[in-house]
Amino acid sequence: MALSPVVDLMQQYRDRLDAAASQCPEAERTLYALHRNALGELEEALARGSRPEVLRILATERRAFGWSFLSGTAGGEVEGAFASLATELKRT
Repeated sequence: MALSPVVDLMQQYRDRLDAAASQCPEAERTLYALHRNALGELEEALARGSRPEVLRILATERRAFGWSFLSGTAGGEVEGAFASLATELKRT
């Protein structure tokens, strides 16, 4: 698995998560924390080279984005960054 684009996309996703979480409504903070935790799990799965686990985490996160709503432009940027990361990980 070529990780250079993945590393860049993970950093972009992390940056958008952190920026959005710092300015989101209090009611959404838990959602951002859950996405941040999932990102940590994804990093660990990649480090172990566990493609099945990576795909499981991506599927779970896709569902989580579908069930929840992150408000504002920042929320949309977070979802877009995740979609880019997920697309790259599925391709590699």
